[in-house]
Amino acid sequence: MTLIALKVDVDTYRGTREGAVRLAQLLERLSVRATFLFSLGPDHTGRAIRRVFRRGFLGKVQRTSVLEHYGLKTLLYGVLLPGPHIGRGCRVAMQEIARRGFEVGVHTWDHVRWQDGVARASEAWTRRELTLARDEFMEVFGRIPRSLSATLPTRAAAARSCRSSRKGMPPCRSCRRRCRPSMSSSVVPTLRASIPWITCSA
Repeated sequence: MTLIALKVDVDTYRGTREGAVRLAQLLERLSVRATFLFSLGPDHTGRAIRRVFRRGFLGKVQRTSVLEHYGLKTLLYGVLLPGPHIGRGCRVAMQEIARRGFEVGVHTWDHVRWQDGVARASEAWTRRELTLARDEFMEVFGRIPRSLSATLPTRAAAARSCRSSRKGMPPCRSCRRRCRPSMSSSVVPTLRASIPWITCSA
């Protein structure tokens, strides 16, 4: 039987407070399990407007109906409106999802800041962001997180560097073999040494 792992990255205040709970209720009715991974700090979604000059960004906006999905208020957070604190303001919603038996974990602290900054991040910056997220998770759930889905700046490293062939892995764009990508040497020590609850098999 084919097994599918379903993870839900919850990035915004509104998405956490409204959408994630509704989705959890629907999945529960369907007897479908999933992992919900939360951004836990301020919602600064509006600051993503700085990406307007990136190649492909406007096309993505047109395809995904950003205004319809996020709502005008969310798109103003961090720009014309202060970004509400997701961990503090949506604590009850996140706890409700955990009470329903879904696995919960960390996505990021500040989602937009992480996406825009992690590729050039220093070890200190990465440590700070992940520690803030971990500490807020512990405030919400009363335990240390066991899962993390923050996007790491390893795509280029994975394309350049391979270690030991692995069946089932996609072919590396560099060597065309099926291999296990190795993580950037500047990132792995940060995650392993600085944030004890994070482990990496790379």
